[in-house]
Amino acid sequence: MEVSREDLTLTGLQRSKIKSAVTIVLILTATMVTLSFLKLATAQTEILSITPTSGFVGSVVELTGNISTENGAYVLQFDEANLTSGIAVGYEINATFEVPDTFAGNHNVTLIDKDTGENDTTVFEVLTSYELKTNAPILPKQLQEGDNVTIFLYVAGGEQTITMDANVTVRTPRNESYTKVLNLTISDHGNGSKSTVFPDDFPNGANTNYTGEYSVLLNGTLANQTFLVGLTDSLEYHRSDLVNVRATGYRNNENVTITVSFEDEMIHTENVTADKGVIDYSGWVIPKNASMGIYALNITSISIDATKKDPPDFQNFSIPGYSVNVTTKNLAKEPVSNVIVRVYENTTSIMNATSNSNGVVNLMLERGNYTCEADFKDVKVGELALSIVKEASFDLYCNLTNLHILVKDESDYLIPEAEVELAPENLVLNTNINGTAIAHSLLPNVTYTLNSSRYGEQFNTTTIEALIV
Repeated sequence: MEVSREDLTLTGLQRSKIKSAVTIVLILTATMVTLSFLKLATAQTEILSITPTSGFVGSVVELTGNISTENGAYVLQFDEANLTSGIAVGYEINATFEVPDTFAGNHNVTLIDKDTGENDTTVFEVLTSYELKTNAPILPKQLQEGDNVTIFLYVAGGEQTITMDANVTVRTPRNESYTKVLNLTISDHGNGSKSTVFPDDFPNGANTNYTGEYSVLLNGTLANQTFLVGLTDSLEYHRSDLVNVRATGYRNNENVTITVSFEDEMIHTENVTADKGVIDYSGWVIPKNASMGIYALNITSISIDATKKDPPDFQNFSIPGYSVNVTTKNLAKEPVSNVIVRVYENTTSIMNATSNSNGVVNLMLERGNYTCEADFKDVKVGELALSIVKEASFDLYCNLTNLHILVKDESDYLIPEAEVELAPENLVLNTNINGTAIAHSLLPNVTYTLNSSRYGEQFNTTTIEALIV
């Protein structure tokens, strides 16, 4: 068979198709080579992020990165000192560290792959922090007029080996300011501390003769602190506590009147004479029947040439009571909600509260003896005597019982999924797989009616005259 030249000649369209086919093969081959190359690649040791990039000594920093060893060990260094170490999750590192005690400026943070020795470094800037503290007591205790207070200055992350002028200024409730200049030496680690006593170390005229808040400032804005000065040694007292009162800034032998008021009614008054300008009085004890609340204490000069203080010697204090939790429970020792607890002191009603879903009533009671009565659905169901000397918790058992209902047929087979309507409680119960249902916390001296049904068909009515407790 002969083949003509026309049969052997490729048309333009055929040549184009062949070229396209070749091109496609080349592209696919290149793609396959590239994918194979990616599988062989490994992670490099590098820091991806550090947050924040600057901060104070003691602040927490988060670092993310990779190491080249899968599930390998790593070390974080801060200026070549080890900070922390751990194991990578795959190749990934998520670590946190606290900025160590060091001087201000830029510092190197380095991530090291312990197996390969590969590392990467980034920069963290340490900022200088300034802090003021005092030795004022923790509230509710407080400083009194005439007291000294020690002021402490702390610097961390400062410039190395310098001496700074620290201007410590105290502003009084009279808006008068007194400044003490401290020469504070910063160590080669960037930290330093110093203390001073107000008013003793401050210029003439400095004093704590006024009640209120005193502000402490460092160089105007670098740091600030406050402390309180009052007339009493505490802002809170309890019954039978001794109240200590001190006021200063009076003339020697000046006579003053101290008054204590509660809800605009004067409950105590005393005339006192200043000794060397100081009123020092510890002659009043909180009465054993004192009510809880806010009390006002006032000192007023009654001398002819009376000292007039601005702000005046006036201060509030409180008798807050103690936190007392009473849990109302039924005879099965289960908590009962919606029980009204009435609290009496010497037959006088002082408060009512209702138990929550956990059966708990939160009360605030002062030192003393109390009687609690429990009412449930307008019926008194319990009573409890309380003796309060501090925070405490008690259980108040109520005359409430549980009714266990067992539903059977005539052959004594237990009936599950039966519906029991309990009157007058308006309570609907469903029996479990054992044919049992329980009605909780019922009043015993009540007539109850039980209507039992299943699938909408009533099959029994039972009346109970009274529950046995």
